[in-house]
Amino acid sequence: MSELFNCLEATRLISKGQHVHLSLSETTLLNNHILLCGCCQGFKKDIEFVKEKLSQINQNYTLDPKVKEEIAVKIATQLDY
Repeated sequence: MSELFNCLEATRLISKGQHVHLSLSETTLLNNHILLCGCCQGFKKDIEFVKEKLSQINQNYTLDPKVKEEIAVKIATQLDY
């Protein structure tokens, strides 16, 4: 990842971090960007809120494990990681 880091890259990493563990360099770049960017701070909080609410819904709704895996694969493919 380049030294130049913008909001598009930050939001991609925020989304990616909801599904997989970020590398140390990704985490460092993201944290440094978030310290300076209020928009990305807000985006990260919004994503965490949505994840929490979806988790609560998931507790009350059973989805077939195969379907969950298919969804996870589609998300990972769309996020390109």
